Amino acid sequence: MKLVSKIGVYLGVFLLVLTLANPGFAQETTGTIQGTVKDATGAVVPKAAVEISGPSLITPRTMDTDEAGFYRFTLLPTGVYAVTVTTTGFRQAKRTTIKLEVGRTLPIDFGLEVGAVAATVEVQATPEIVDTTSSKAGVNISDVVINNIPKGRSFTSMIVLAPGARPEPLQAGFQIDGASEGENVYFKNNVRVVRAPYDDKSELVVQTSYLHIIPDDNIAKTDQPVTITDANIVVDAIGLELNNETRILKLHSRVRGTYEQKKK
Repeated sequence: MKLVSKIGVYLGVFLLVLTLANPGFAQETTGTIQGTVKDATGAVVPKAAVEISGPSLITPRTMDTDEAGFYRFTLLPTGVYAVTVTTTGFRQAKRTTIKLEVGRTLPIDFGLEVGAVAATVEVQATPEIVDTTSSKAGVNISDVVINNIPKGRSFTSMIVLAPGARPEPLQAGFQIDGASEGENVYFKNNVRVVRAPYDDKSELVVQTSYLHIIPDDNIAKTDQPVTITDANIVVDAIGLELNNETRILKLHSRVRGTYEQKKK
């Protein structure tokens, strides 16, 4: 707790410098598939080999579950996927026909059965998997709709198809559920937030793939993995919310901190 509190104070001014980010509309092109692997008793299974494959990938992607049995594949193109889990002492488990849409984070959990690895338990995914990791609203527009409706040359002509979206002529933008685009700022793709060193404070760097800033509320947040580096302290987590008025930092889950003592 002391480590998180210290970083929360340091992050109070972290919005001063934003580098290597792309501000603008929050259009996304990829999604995420993640989950937890457990055995029949409910105990997590670390170091299980997880493979994801599908027509949208040139080659399958692989990773091992962490100590909490968790895996996460990010930046996946939209499409239909299969996820396979293999580990010693358990039957191979496979989930197929997982339909991933833009901006979604699909929870695909596994319960492994004891048996030979050569035996495979295959389950087709349900038609609709709910993204329970985020409260953000989004809409996916199929190519059939895009090809058969009147539209302009810019992607912004499609924004009005989203529920709650309408043009805002006076500000030459759009409103989403009554909020104008000026009330929300989005940074995507290799977001790096730097607090320059001052007095006895060292440089502090926050890195993530997506950052949502609400200037009127002095809030910055993300639901993506984030790494905070301050001298010899490194904190990794999934999800962050900073209130720049109260100086309170919340790290949502999978928080892990490391400290490397400086060499004398």
